[in-house]
Amino acid sequence: GDDITITATYSDKSSTAIIHVTSATVDHLEITPATQEIPIGYKSRLQVRAFYSDGKIVDINRLATWSVDDYNIASVGNDSDDHAGVVLGISAGVVTVTASYKGKIATNTTTVSAATLTSVIINPLNHTIAAEFTQPYELVASYSDGSNKVVTSDSAWQSSDTGVATIDAKGLATGYSSGTAVIKGTYQGFSAETDLIVKGNDIVTLTSIDITPANISVPNGAIFAFVAIATYSDSTTADITTQTTWVSSDTSIVSIITTGEQGGLASSLNAGTAIINASFAGIDSATSMITVEDKTIGNIQITPNNAQVTNGTIVEYKVLVVYSDSTFEDVTAQAIFKSLNTKLMTFEDGNMAHTHGVGSVEISASYFGVISEREFIHITP
Repeated sequence: GDDITITATYSDKSSTAIIHVTSATVDHLEITPATQEIPIGYKSRLQVRAFYSDGKIVDINRLATWSVDDYNIASVGNDSDDHAGVVLGISAGVVTVTASYKGKIATNTTTVSAATLTSVIINPLNHTIAAEFTQPYELVASYSDGSNKVVTSDSAWQSSDTGVATIDAKGLATGYSSGTAVIKGTYQGFSAETDLIVKGNDIVTLTSIDITPANISVPNGAIFAFVAIATYSDSTTADITTQTTWVSSDTSIVSIITTGEQGGLASSLNAGTAIINASFAGIDSATSMITVEDKTIGNIQITPNNAQVTNGTIVEYKVLVVYSDSTFEDVTAQAIFKSLNTKLMTFEDGNMAHTHGVGSVEISASYFGVISEREFIHITP
């Protein structure tokens, strides 16, 4: 296929992305999770991926058409990045959610339970930041059936003193001047609050910025995130990843989102080396050299396959990455494991699956942003 380079420029900043156009066709679609249970009034985001004939796997949430078979029980969004694939529980029952794309479909079964909301919890508690910096908050809802759901983006947020700190609709607080503001999150009539202490520039100053990862090698086609940590004159630290300006010395080798909510998210595009650095408030970070290897991730494989175990068993999982040159590598230590039903099974110590109940659980693993195909563990009494 052909490569197309797209460049966006604003003021004196620019960023590029390379799109590779191929003749590959969509083989099938998969929705993650395949099944889920949500309470009435709760929103849950589904992910649909397209599996292509050349082995590529692509997230198509915004491209797919979503529907449910009973809108009296649940609805699903189509209209924007924030709502595509988001299922809302309306009344108790079971619905089939369908995603369609280029003549292919995939389905999810969503059970809407009659569980009731009992309380909400805010995190973190009693935090301190410097002026001009931000602090993300999370609101967790607890239900009568013992389940917990993160409801941050569906909650109402407010600050008791907007001269000290403000907070936006997504729970992101920004400090402005010395003082204490009470941050409050409200979801469906339940509220939780905590103090946010802001230290003004007259109290602390920024002294250095450190970024991670530092000086690593990655395969071609990898997606990985940088983190920027600021250190202040009083030795306190803060995560400023989304506030810094990120720069790659060669965007044809490693591109990086320069700022904002996804700031620091990098993609390897071609073999070679690129230098990454971050800057904020006139302070530059140390640099990180990224070496992109001349091999591309093909797919991710999890073992064991379709494990069948008794409740209480601990299962050790392994992850192999298969590269485009047919070589493979054990990347268990670097992979991120995920259980889609933590009431029945959780991952602890990275790759160790701990079973807590009876049923089938869908699991996945990711390595440098590439997600494995669906895998299941079947737990018996």
